[in-house]
Amino acid sequence: TSFPRASPDGTAIAFFSTDEGRQPLGLYVADLESCRPRRIVRVDGAHAFAWAPDGRSIVLSQQMLVDNARLFGDLFRVDIASGAVSRLTRSARLASPDLHPSGRMLVAVQYDSDKSRLVPVDVQSGALSPLTEFSSDTAWGPARWSPDGTRLAALRLTRGTSYDLVLLSADGRLLQALTDDRALEGVPEWDAS
Repeated sequence: TSFPRASPDGTAIAFFSTDEGRQPLGLYVADLESCRPRRIVRVDGAHAFAWAPDGRSIVLSQQMLVDNARLFGDLFRVDIASGAVSRLTRSARLASPDLHPSGRMLVAVQYDSDKSRLVPVDVQSGALSPLTEFSSDTAWGPARWSPDGTRLAALRLTRGTSYDLVLLSADGRLLQALTDDRALEGVPEWDAS
């Protein structure tokens, strides 16, 4: 089991699991009252994902074959009730999305070889633009929108130095380094209260 995340209303939890090795990796949703997980869809890998603000769908990344030799990560929306999957991006090299509280855009990690950056993505068009830049000195991990949508908590790797949690403005400016140590931080999460 990996990447558990509570629904926006707090009544369910979604996670990736192989059902103790009995099934291929899948996205599951468990109602917290009954504690019975339901397999929604098969997935090819476990990365951080995002609930839609209305709790009716989840956005996640999956690897897609681009040609005979290359796999790129793209974003997909999974409808919780039906399991229907719709593609949001094409050959964008994206992973670990998080939806803005408005539901109209998301932030994701974009990869280019050994470099990464954060990009906002328009949910309707799939258009993206850089929030941070590709750099040989700094790599980026998953970011999470604040409940009011004005800030991002993100993982920043300064090569050879540290892997820290930082606070960014919605336009990508560094507001504050929240950690500065040798510990490995996990995917950030905001307290909604």
